[in-house]
Amino acid sequence: MSNIELRHVALARGRVLTNRNLTGAAMSLPPGAWRTPLHITLLEGSAFGLRLYRVARFGAAMEWRHMRQMRERHYYIRDVGVLPDMQIF
Repeated sequence: MSNIELRHVALARGRVLTNRNLTGAAMSLPPGAWRTPLHITLLEGSAFGLRLYRVARFGAAMEWRHMRQMRERHYYIRDVGVLPDMQIF
């Protein structure tokens, strides 16, 4: 989860769930708010460099599939992260 997504997506439109010692977090978006605005995607674009076109195509394919398959209103878990030292396999 990037600082851009945290600030402009999760905290602005959803919620961030975490544990007490902040070793893991999940970003949740409410029904109807799961799409990432274009200006946020463009802000993150520099992280993808020349692969931005591929990332945009992949994101569009995911959104198309999501709209076709998910008919009921639901919360969307966008990102989940856990510090490497705390991951148990």
